[in-house]
Amino acid sequence: MNERGGRGTGRGIGRRKFFRPRRGAKPNLEGAAAPGQGAPSQPPATVAATPPPAAAPPRSAAGRARRQGPPQRNARTGGQRQTRGKTPFSPYGRQPQRASGIKAQSRGGKFGENWWAQRWIEVLESFDMGSRLNRGREYAKKGHVLSIQIEEGQVVARVQGSRPKPYEVDVRMHSLPEADWAKIAGRLAEQAVFSARLLAGEMPADIEEIFEEEGLSLYPAAEGDLKAQCTCPDTANPCKHSAAVYLLLGEEFDRDPFLLFALRGMRREKLLAMIEKQLPQISTVEGENGRNGEAEEKPEDPKQPLPFEPDTFWKGAVRLPEEVMGDVTPPPISCALPRRLGPFPFWQGQKPLLDALEPIYKKASQHAVGFLLGEPVA
Repeated sequence: MNERGGRGTGRGIGRRKFFRPRRGAKPNLEGAAAPGQGAPSQPPATVAATPPPAAAPPRSAAGRARRQGPPQRNARTGGQRQTRGKTPFSPYGRQPQRASGIKAQSRGGKFGENWWAQRWIEVLESFDMGSRLNRGREYAKKGHVLSIQIEEGQVVARVQGSRPKPYEVDVRMHSLPEADWAKIAGRLAEQAVFSARLLAGEMPADIEEIFEEEGLSLYPAAEGDLKAQCTCPDTANPCKHSAAVYLLLGEEFDRDPFLLFALRGMRREKLLAMIEKQLPQISTVEGENGRNGEAEEKPEDPKQPLPFEPDTFWKGAVRLPEEVMGDVTPPPISCALPRRLGPFPFWQGQKPLLDALEPIYKKASQHAVGFLLGEPVA
């Protein structure tokens, strides 16, 4: 004890330290000596034990969150900000805004099914874009590309990033002169199989060789041949937003290979017209004049308006016999026709279009079978 009544600690001698009594404790003064008197005849009684304080009521989660305060930095995560379970940490920076745009339809990690679409992806990967292409895959699969418009030699797209306003992406590819396209059309017209495959929506397997023999390239020959501009603050070119557009273009090339020609500055209709113009001319004199060389008169085709009978239009005037209709059963494969058409261009639904149409086609098939068999369908 020091001279002021405080407890000495070796440091700060002379300081007074006060001790509060425990909450609820009352000193027992029975038997204590009055001021100025001697010791009592009996020893003082022992102070009764104080019961423990009651437990505090449970606190709400909102109050606990306020007491925790703002998230702190932790050395275990490399100084990155901890979010206490609210938003997962991303090594790429801020998370993009939620969007319901165009989602990639390809399964797994690849984009495109046909060889010309996969060739487009191979060319992109050969440019060594690094993590930008991987981030573009994530953006393309999660639907952050809101719209894509393909024009001659140019692609305009809108991509939802981390800011509320979508970024504008402008992709340009070097357009080939019309004289070079005339050479390509002449080479394609030499073999009918080339034009037949193009009309069937397929890219001829030797199309790249034809371009190379003319000193041209259908796909980008170098990274500088494919230029992209984005309104995002990222200085990398292409950025992750442009990379997402590149990958979705590969899926669209899978559906329509003529879009590859459009990026090189040639529309589908114009290219087919150039090919048709250079096809070998076939003499049609005999077909037009007949075998004897004289012009044959074409029979008249009188156009008569159909009667206005909606019931006849929908139900038919005469019911066909069952032997004509054959075996009336639902189709063994649902959505057979849409499946042959392929993926819908730049589909923005939450699930693939065929999965959304399948129950509708099944219901329509049931109604059609019931109508043909004369059975009511609920």
